[in-house]
Amino acid sequence: ALLQANPQVESCDPDAGGSHLGAAFVGLTLLLCLVSRACAIFPLAGVVNACRSAHKRIAFKEQAVIWFSGLRGAIALAL
Repeated sequence: ALLQANPQVESCDPDAGGSHLGAAFVGLTLLLCLVSRACAIFPLAGVVNACRSAHKRIAFKEQAVIWFSGLRGAIALAL
């Protein structure tokens, strides 16, 4: 009884007429991942840099590496 197919659940098979993701949705997801990660990394690095001495600050190039390297999992998940 519990293992019977539920007729209200749509199939994920594209040939069965279920929902599918369009290229615009995937592109929007990637863009939002990039923007949200940038909104977290760069301001927080600025706060950290304000509290550090000049020779221990996080350079902009290093911030960019932190920003992009953290996106590996998010982009893979989005794709």
